[in-house]
Amino acid sequence: MEVITAPPRASSRTAVFQKMFDICKSVKAAGPYLIVEIGTFRGDFEGDGGSTYFFAKWLSENGGGKLHSVDNNPQAIEISRNVCKEFDRYIEWHNMRSEDFLRTFHEHIDMVYLDSIGWRKDGVDQFTCQYQHLKDWMLVKDRLNGALGIDDTDGLKYGKGAQIVAYLNGKGVPWQTVYCVEHGKWPCGVVAEWRYR
Repeated sequence: MEVITAPPRASSRTAVFQKMFDICKSVKAAGPYLIVEIGTFRGDFEGDGGSTYFFAKWLSENGGGKLHSVDNNPQAIEISRNVCKEFDRYIEWHNMRSEDFLRTFHEHIDMVYLDSIGWRKDGVDQFTCQYQHLKDWMLVKDRLNGALGIDDTDGLKYGKGAQIVAYLNGKGVPWQTVYCVEHGKWPCGVVAEWRYR
C-alpha cells in the first residue's frame, strides 16, 4: 500500500460530515469535543472520504478536543498519520480491533463515525459487515451524546448501518440518509442525533 502524504482537498462524504458537525454543535455549543471514528482514513480521497483529516481539521477550528481513530490495519494507520500530520495533536490513533477499543474506552463521546469493514472492499458479505457495525454501535451507544454517522448506508435498504437504523427506528430516534449529489445522488451515509439514555 502506497503511503499518501498530501491532504485531501475535498471529500465524497462532505455532506455527511457537515450534518454531523451541525448536530454535534446543537447538542454541545462549544468545544473541546471528543470524537471516535471506527476505521481510519486509508488514503482514497474519493472512496474513503478522508474522515480522519476532516474531523481533526474541524476540531482545530472549533475549540479543540481529541479524535480517537481506530483501525486494525497498521498500513492504514501509517497513511492516516502521514496525511493528517498537521493535525496530529488532535488525534490519537489506535491500531486495534474496534471491539477491543470500545470495550475499554469509557469517556463520554460527542460524535461517533462508524466506518468499519465494507462488503465491497474487504470481501465480506453484507450481513457480516452490518453485524460488525451493530456490535460496535451497541458498545458505544451508552457513551454518545451527540452525532452518530454511519458510512455507506441508505436507511434500511442496504449498507453498513442498516441494522443500526432498524435499532434507531425501534427506539423512535429520527435519522436521515445523506446523499452525495456530486456522485449522482448516491447515498453516502446516515446521520442521527443520539443522546445516551
